[in-house]
Amino acid sequence: MLAQWDSRVVVSVPVVMVSAHFFGGCACESGRPIHRTADCFANNTEIAALMAPRPMLIISDGKDWTTYVPDVEYPFLQKVYAFYERTANVANAHLATEGHDYGPSKRAAMYRFVAEHLKLNLAAVQDAQARSTNPKPPSKLEKRCALLTSPGLYPECPAWRRRHRRRTAEVSEPLNGKA
Repeated sequence: MLAQWDSRVVVSVPVVMVSAHFFGGCACESGRPIHRTADCFANNTEIAALMAPRPMLIISDGKDWTTYVPDVEYPFLQKVYAFYERTANVANAHLATEGHDYGPSKRAAMYRFVAEHLKLNLAAVQDAQARSTNPKPPSKLEKRCALLTSPGLYPECPAWRRRHRRRTAEVSEPLNGKA
């Protein structure tokens, strides 16, 4: 969504997220209620279309809500990009036998698209990876509280407990030295 409002984003690659009929089901996909309010209704395809005419690759698969992208969402996006005469700037990588993830095949499609549109030397990176003898270190799984933008708002986070203790202490202290 940042890409829609910040012109510094010059290439966008939404991965298994753009669907005209499904908004998501968790905070990471749905976020704030932007899709449906008393005044408006929008879907992820319309939101993605705001990226036009800048380059965008929609990555979809056959085992989640993005299964219809080649037949529904992608043609819609092509029409939006046609208004700008930039249909070459929108593409779809559909992996019909795959499911909802950001696995190697989806990342490979993203690398190719980004390298093409940012004029990067993809071969140099691929050659360096092939020559590397050091395997990629394992990813660190962060705790939920570390990922929140406002951990002080959630009781399960230490920041909330610290703030709550501080507020409790302030309330229990006598005002102006009087009990």
